[in-house]
Amino acid sequence: MIKKTLLVFTMLLMVVLASACKPEEEVIVPNEAPTITGETSVAYVSGTEFDPVAGVTAADAEDGDLTSSIEVISNDVDTLVAGVYTVELKVTDSAGDSATLTITVSVALPLANYLSGVDLSKLPIEAKGIIFAELERYLMENVIAGVPLYTRASRIMFATRVQLYSPEFNGVLGFGTDFSQFTADDSSVIMYDDVYGQAGEYTWRASFNTDPTNLNPWIADDSNSSDFIGRFTGGLYEFQFDAGKTGYEINPSLASGMPVAVDPEVVNGKTYSTIWQIPLRDDLEWAFHPDTDVSGFAAGYETLDASDYLWTWEHAMTESWFRARSGGGDFITHGVKNAAEFIDGSVTDFADVGLRMAEGETNVLELEFTTDKSAFDIKYMFSGASLSPVNQELLESVGDAGYGLGPDTVASSGVYLFDTYVSSQYLTFVKNDNHPDSALYHYTGYQYRYIDGSDQIFAEFLAGRLDSAAVPASRVEEFAGDPRVKVSPDATTWRLMINGFGTVENRDAYIEQYPEFGLSETWEPEPILMYVEMKQAMYYGFDRYEAAVNVVKTYLPAYTYFASTYFLDGESGMSVRGTDAGAALLEDFGAESFGYFPDAAVALFKQAVAKAIADGYYTAGTVDAYTEITLELYWASSGNTGAQAMVANLKQQYEDLLQDDVNFVKIILNVNDVAFPGNYYDHMMIADMDL
Repeated sequence: MIKKTLLVFTMLLMVVLASACKPEEEVIVPNEAPTITGETSVAYVSGTEFDPVAGVTAADAEDGDLTSSIEVISNDVDTLVAGVYTVELKVTDSAGDSATLTITVSVALPLANYLSGVDLSKLPIEAKGIIFAELERYLMENVIAGVPLYTRASRIMFATRVQLYSPEFNGVLGFGTDFSQFTADDSSVIMYDDVYGQAGEYTWRASFNTDPTNLNPWIADDSNSSDFIGRFTGGLYEFQFDAGKTGYEINPSLASGMPVAVDPEVVNGKTYSTIWQIPLRDDLEWAFHPDTDVSGFAAGYETLDASDYLWTWEHAMTESWFRARSGGGDFITHGVKNAAEFIDGSVTDFADVGLRMAEGETNVLELEFTTDKSAFDIKYMFSGASLSPVNQELLESVGDAGYGLGPDTVASSGVYLFDTYVSSQYLTFVKNDNHPDSALYHYTGYQYRYIDGSDQIFAEFLAGRLDSAAVPASRVEEFAGDPRVKVSPDATTWRLMINGFGTVENRDAYIEQYPEFGLSETWEPEPILMYVEMKQAMYYGFDRYEAAVNVVKTYLPAYTYFASTYFLDGESGMSVRGTDAGAALLEDFGAESFGYFPDAAVALFKQAVAKAIADGYYTAGTVDAYTEITLELYWASSGNTGAQAMVANLKQQYEDLLQDDVNFVKIILNVNDVAFPGNYYDHMMIADMDL
C-alpha cells in the first residue's frame, strides 16, 4: 500500500514538474514589408545609356539595404522611338513580402539644333511638362527671370446691349467680344459727348490712352499699335471658338485650306515636315480708304494673292524690318531656311530663302524650314496679322517711311477698314465687306476714343458712351453683384525685373561680349542685387495675396513665372499646370502662401548683407543709424490706379520687411513712374535701372 502511494505521488510529481518545465508560447512579430523609392516620372533623351533602376533604392526593416535585390518586372522603353513608356520594378524581402514602383519614362529623339536652343516640339505632352517644369524651377530657385508679382484679373462690365458670344471666359478668345452682337443699334447709345449714333449701325465703342507708334504691321513693335493693326490686317488663318465654346480652332481665312505637308513624317501621331504649302483663296481683294489716290497704280493693284506675300516678305527682309527679324513671330525665330543669313547679308539671293511660290502654282505659298514643323505650327505662325502682306503699289507710292502714318496710307486685308485717326483723340474702323469672313463679325465698325485713366474710362462707361470698361479697384465691391460684370483673368505674369550685374566690372564685361544689345554704360549696378540670397529675399518677402487681393482687389497673386492660362501645348490646349510636374511646382513654392515666407526672406536678406559687407561693398550701420541701400525702380503706370496701388504696396512691404538688425542695414525703394514705353526701352532693356 505504501509502495502504491509512493508510486502515485511520484507520478503526480512528474506531471507537475513536466507542467512547470513547459516553455512559454513563442511571440510572433509581424514582418515589415520592404520599401522601394525613386522618381516616378523621368525624361530621357536617346543617345545616352538608359538604366531602369538608376536612382532607385530599396530597404527593409529586417533585411537592411535591398537595393541590389531590385528586379525589373517590365521595361518597354524603346530608346529609338519617342514616346511615353512604363517601367515596373519590384523588391522582395527574406520573408516573401514585396513592394513595387512604377516609373513613367518620356523618351525624346535626339534634339535638333535650333538657333541657340533646341526643338522640343515633337515631345509628348508629359515629357514637355517635365522639362518645362524643371526649367521654370531652375529659374525660380535662382530668381533669374525676376520676381513674379501678380496677374491681372479684370472685372469687365459690359453695356446692356452687348450679347456676348460666350458667357464663360475662354483662355484664348475671352468672352468672344469680336464675335458678339448688339441687341440695339447706335441710335440708342451715345457715341461721344451727347451725340447719339446712327440707326442701322452697330459700332463697338472702346477707349485707348496711348497713340499707336506706327501702323505698318512690320515696323510696329508695341502692343497698342498691334491691337489697332489687327483690326485692318487679315491672316491666312484665324482663331475661332470650337463648337462647345470651351476651346478654340485655327481655321483658314485668307487661305483656302489647311497647310499641306511635302514629304511628311508621322511622329507620335502628328504629321511633320520641313516643307509646307499654303493655298490662298482666289477671290481676295485689298480695300483702300476713299482718300487713297490709286489713280497711278498698275492694273490689278486691288488683287490680293500669294505674290503680295512674297513681295512683302522679300522687301521686309531686305529692309530688315522689325517683324521680319525679331518680336517672336518673325522668320528667324520660326526657323525659315536662310532667313537669318539673308537678313545679315551672308545669303544675297532671295531665291535661296525658304519662301517661294509652289512649283507649277500661281497662288500657293511654299515654306521651307530648318527643322520639322506641324500643321498647327504653320497655322499659328500665320494667324492674325502675323507676317501679313502690305500693298506693293501703295507702299511704293508713299515710301517706306510714309506707309502706316494714317488711314489713307495703309491697305486693308482684314475684316475692317481703317477709317479715321486723330492723334490723342480717336480712331475709327468700318466693316470691310471684301473680307471672306465678314459675315462672322457683326459690328459695322469700331470707335476708339482717347480717355486717360481707369477711373475716367469707367465714368464714361457709366455715362453710356462705351460698350465695356474695367471696374476700378476702388469700386469693385460696389459692383460685385452686378450681372453686367464678368471676371477676365489675364495670362501675363507681371514681374519685378532685377539688374543683377552688381558691379561696373561685370557690366562692362557683358557689354564687351554682347555689344549689340546696347546696354547702358553709365548706370552703376547696385552690388546687393548680384547675390542670389537677395533675389530670393525679394521673392519670398512679398505678400502677393495681400497686395493683389486686399489692396488692388482686381488682381490675382502670382508666384510662378507662368500663369495657369499659359499653354504648354497649344494644339491640345494643355496648360503649364496641367501636367503632374507643372502642378507640383505650385506646391513646392508655397501653394496657399503664394510664395510668401517673411522669416525666410529676412534670413536671406541678412545673408546677402553679410556677404556684401565681407566683399567690401557696404559698411554696417548702427542701431541708431542704419545703412540705407537705395534701389531705383522704373515702371509705367499709364494712369492705372490698380497698378499704382500695387507698386505703392510693394515699396511699403519691402521697406518694412527687409531690415537687418545684426548689421543694421535696410532697403529703400525709390519709385520712378515714367511714360510708357520708356520703362522698357530707356531703362529695363538697356539695364539702366536697379529694378
